[in-house]
Amino acid sequence: MSPRAAYAPASPARGLGAAPSAPALPQGAGYNLLLALMTVALFAVSHLLLSMLGLHYEVPGGSIIEKIHPATWLAVLAFAWALLARGHPLEWANDAVARHKGLLIFAAANGVLLWHLMLNLHLPFSMLIDTFFLPMLLVLLLGAASGRQLRMLRLIVHGLMAANALLGIFEVAANLHLTPLIIGDLVQTDDWRATALMGHPLNNAAVTAQYLIALSLGGGRDLPRPLRIGLFVLNMAALSAFGGRIAFVLAIAIIGSIAIWRLLNIAAGRRFSVSSAIFVSLAVPAAIAAVILLYDAGIFDRFLTRFVSDKGSAEARMIMLELFNAIPERDIFFGPQAEQVAALMRSKGLVGLESFWVAFILSYGLAVSLIFFAGLFAFLWDLVKSSSPKALALVIFFLLEGSTSVSVSAKTTTLAMLVFIAMTMLRRDEDSGYREL
Repeated sequence: MSPRAAYAPASPARGLGAAPSAPALPQGAGYNLLLALMTVALFAVSHLLLSMLGLHYEVPGGSIIEKIHPATWLAVLAFAWALLARGHPLEWANDAVARHKGLLIFAAANGVLLWHLMLNLHLPFSMLIDTFFLPMLLVLLLGAASGRQLRMLRLIVHGLMAANALLGIFEVAANLHLTPLIIGDLVQTDDWRATALMGHPLNNAAVTAQYLIALSLGGGRDLPRPLRIGLFVLNMAALSAFGGRIAFVLAIAIIGSIAIWRLLNIAAGRRFSVSSAIFVSLAVPAAIAAVILLYDAGIFDRFLTRFVSDKGSAEARMIMLELFNAIPERDIFFGPQAEQVAALMRSKGLVGLESFWVAFILSYGLAVSLIFFAGLFAFLWDLVKSSSPKALALVIFFLLEGSTSVSVSAKTTTLAMLVFIAMTMLRRDEDSGYREL
């Protein structure tokens, strides 16, 4: 069999200006199993779990193998397998240049950041691999996946998100953490927020909100409508277990905007399914009843309290901006020393910088940060083109939520999860179309 015979035709991305075809991935059971394992590792193996297993993922020491997330290793293996099976790696590279110019700009911006980290700031670069290299790799891999592979990956994500939501609600109800919540060097024993599969509660909240938005935009196409509604209600309830106020508010605002847009379209004469309207009219009261039951069980009590008392989060964000006044302008432009920023944060009682825009500038300097931000915007636009115009809602959420959290200024796989949700749940393929929630 020739190398090309191992491939099935790839589905068109049909995004904004996307090319009509992409190099296809291998279609064998072994390769599909590798993609499945990569998905499970991405959504179910958190940094807290790696720490609990004794790996030096976020702490000094250990080998390079421990510093890189298992999902990244599996993605690299899948990419290498695909290149070797294809037989002509240069063709794939040429196609990537033609199809993903935004990704190339982002790769160049990461090259500048890498050079700055190593030569000027003398900081480790391992955080770039999981945070930025993995998302770029996923765009290439998932953009070449067949309709059957995309459906398999979507079903895995639905199952993992259901398990994550159930675990989160269980942790809050039982007042325990299945994986210890570690912030800095301390285990947080008085923090009620669930860690579930994705580790830090705010990571859980961000990804859950992205999943809910994707469901609202038609990302549950492979599931019967009752199951889609059930997953939506379950994950909406789980948002309260993760305590992410910003993620919750943004998700409600975006999903509400989607609903209003659909109502306006219907009012303007757009056709709609009578069976869908009947089902939703029955499902909404059921969803409200489920929320009331969870409220009576006390699941929402502590979450609602966070809207009244945020334990100084808003004040910390204001104090964070005062750091700019204490750092010389030259250091702000080219990047202050990490020890200088850490000392200032300790003096002001700050544990972290809750805005990735601010964190980037204070970590790497304004000059390099502006280059990186330009590359990030190009990559996110490339993501929308490669998946669907609907993914713009996910991008807006990601940017707004990241403005109030550490987000991609720290070592994380949240950008990779955003890419995965957009490229699987919202990307059109030849095997199925969209179904509204």
